Amino acid sequence: MRRRARVSAEAVKKIFTGASGNTTVPMSRPSTTMLPGPSAIVRCSSTSRVRTAGTDDTAETARVTASPRISTETSSPAR
Repeated sequence: MRRRARVSAEAVKKIFTGASGNTTVPMSRPSTTMLPGPSAIVRCSSTSRVRTAGTDDTAETARVTASPRISTETSSPAR
C-alpha cells in the first residue's frame, strides 16, 4: 500500500542554523526565481534609479560635500 503524498502546507519546512547553546536562528532560503549574475545587478540598479529619480545634485551639494565635516581633532566640528 502506497503512502499518500504530502499536501503542500506540510511540505514547507523552516531551515534553522545552529548557534551556540540551544539557540536556533532561522535562515532564509533564496528564491527559486532569482537569476544569477548580471541580471541581479541590473535589477538592483534599475530599482535604485527609480527610487532616486528627481534628486539631482544642486549647487549647494558640491559645496557641502567637498570639505571635511569634522576637523582633524575629531572631538570638535569643522568651522
